[in-house]
Amino acid sequence: GEEAFYGCYAAKGVLYIPESLIEIPESAFRYCTELEGIIVNPNNPNLDSRFDCNALVLTETNRIVLGCKNSTIPNSITTIGQLSFYGIDGLSQIILGNTVATIESDAFTACANLSTVICLCDIPPTFIGAPFWYIGANPQLIVPCGNKDAYLSSDWSSPSSFGDNIIEDCDEYAIIP
Repeated sequence: GEEAFYGCYAAKGVLYIPESLIEIPESAFRYCTELEGIIVNPNNPNLDSRFDCNALVLTETNRIVLGCKNSTIPNSITTIGQLSFYGIDGLSQIILGNTVATIESDAFTACANLSTVICLCDIPPTFIGAPFWYIGANPQLIVPCGNKDAYLSSDWSSPSSFGDNIIEDCDEYAIIP
C-alpha cells in the first residue's frame, strides 16, 4: 500500500523487489533508514537497481525514489527523488553520476553523517527545495576541475547546503573516481 513499510526504522538488511512487483508507491519504504541494500529483479519492467547501485530506480524516468547507506548514483540517473535518502545516518559519502540534473526537496535531509558529496556533473544539478538540510558538520562538495564557480553561483553554495566549502578536483581525478 501507499505507506506499507513507512517508518520501519528497525528494518535492516537487503530489500529485494521481485519481477512481479511492477508498481510501488514512493512512500512505501520511506524512512526505512537502516536498509543496507536494495536489489530489484533484473526482469522487472518498471523498477531497477542498475549497476548494483543499491537504490530503487523508476526505470522509465531514471529517478531514484529510495536509497540506503550503501547506495551509489550511477551515470544515467537524472533525478534524485524527494526524501529518497532522508535520515540515513549510515551515509557518510555519496558520489553523484554525471547525468544528475535535479535533486528534489529533502533528498538527503537529516543524513547526520553525510560529510562528502562528490558530484561528477559539469553543470550543477538544479535543486527543488532544499535537498541537503541538516547533514554532517562542515560538509564538503567536490566538483570536477573548472566548475567551482558554477557551483558557487548556484543553490549548492547556500547556507543550507555547502556554503563556500566547494572543492575542485584538478589533480587528474585523484579524488573523483
